[in-house]
Amino acid sequence: GRCAISVLAGLFSAEDADAFAAVEAALAAMGGGLRAVGGVALVAACLDADVNAVRKLLASGISPQPDTTTTPPSLLLRSAAAGVPPDSPLAAAAYAGSVELVQLLLSAGASPKPPPPLVTADAGTATETAGGVNGGRAGGVNGGVNGGGVNGDAAVGEAGSEAGLAAGGRMGHPFSPLSPLRIPRAPLTAASAGGSPSCVLALLAAGAPPDIPGDGGVTPLHAAAASGQTQCIEALLEAGADPEIADETGRCALRIAALAGHADALPLLLPPTRAQLDKELDEALVSGELRAAALLAEASGTPSLLWRAIEQQGVDGALLRGLIRQIPRGSLRAQAIEAGGARRTVLHAAVEAGSMSAVVELANMLPEELLLKPSADGLTAIGLAVLKRSDLLAEILERTALSRLRVSVELLHALTAHARSRAREAAEAMVSVWPGLDVKAVTCGGPHELAVVWVERWGTSRRSCILAAPSRGAPMPTVEALLLATRKKMEGEGVLAA
Repeated sequence: GRCAISVLAGLFSAEDADAFAAVEAALAAMGGGLRAVGGVALVAACLDADVNAVRKLLASGISPQPDTTTTPPSLLLRSAAAGVPPDSPLAAAAYAGSVELVQLLLSAGASPKPPPPLVTADAGTATETAGGVNGGRAGGVNGGVNGGGVNGDAAVGEAGSEAGLAAGGRMGHPFSPLSPLRIPRAPLTAASAGGSPSCVLALLAAGAPPDIPGDGGVTPLHAAAASGQTQCIEALLEAGADPEIADETGRCALRIAALAGHADALPLLLPPTRAQLDKELDEALVSGELRAAALLAEASGTPSLLWRAIEQQGVDGALLRGLIRQIPRGSLRAQAIEAGGARRTVLHAAVEAGSMSAVVELANMLPEELLLKPSADGLTAIGLAVLKRSDLLAEILERTALSRLRVSVELLHALTAHARSRAREAAEAMVSVWPGLDVKAVTCGGPHELAVVWVERWGTSRRSCILAAPSRGAPMPTVEALLLATRKKMEGEGVLAA
């Protein structure tokens, strides 16, 4: 489709007047004539920002608002396949960002308002939402016809084309960040989609309405939000565009910008109340728009997207995994800890919910330092699982924590035979309780007859702490005392209180 449109643009860009006349004669000999293809050719020339070709076509009598009733259906089909509106040269010029062509077409009589419903010789009138010839192919390719899916395969696209031509077509969302070649028929929306502030200002000055929806309920502000052009957004807002209008999918400009990943555009589109912002954030979560949700949370200062998701939808392992992938590592630790006095981690919430999948996902994705972090009541996630008698969850968490933290326990003992024997006995007991624990008995000439040191080596970090070290002259700790000290580290002090 784009090849055919490009060929048309090239035919009428000839500098030689005789060559242009020869093209006209050849078209007439084929029974078409310039007027039959001139409208689409004008659109193509505008899309290529070819001022010379546009001037020639206008001088030859081609209307800046072409009548498509005489245009061959095959050419209309190719135009739709290319994502080019066959009846709106002004939209093509605005999308191309050519202010010169926009002003030229306006002076030639083009209207800055959205064009009327597309009319063809065979299909009659087709509304913007029904699609007609223009919508049949675009709906099939871009996901609307019979549930074809976004950017469906060729077979689905062809089926969509056939259905669209036969029955008027059911268009999918006609403009989205996923289909950048789709050019809206409304000039101001096209200028916004193309990200041209100068064309947006020129069309607004000419009287283009800032809020009239086009295909799929898309307004110029929706298109500007998808393109991420902040100057276009500012110009439209200043002209009175309403940021709360939703398209046919239910998305307002704020969510469209977030979905497209334009974080710098979000502050311009934030709603006036926190309740409205929370509504957009929750709808993004429910719709699975996790990247958008993460950007909205950041722009709005939401303390924790993870906890908001848990509050709204419960503990969902797949959802939490997707959100963690969207949250920068530097802020993940803070977001994973519940605000307020409880100081639980999302891993605690997964254990509390008894969700095996969520426990596994979180234990493998959260920052290492959170795996053994106790809540305000002194329980780690492992300790909470033990308290709830969820032995399998406790075992999974223990193994994951020991593996990810690369934990080793060093039993530092004095040179005496008694201390050496006690250290070896304690090492055997620890391994029997925690098979994945790396335990070493190390002879040490330090001040303690027997001490237990916990060592973590994850990433580039090496952290250690003394679990037990009786002072000089105190009785040597029993094996049970050493096991208890290790258990307190893994499960938290709260297990003993419980």
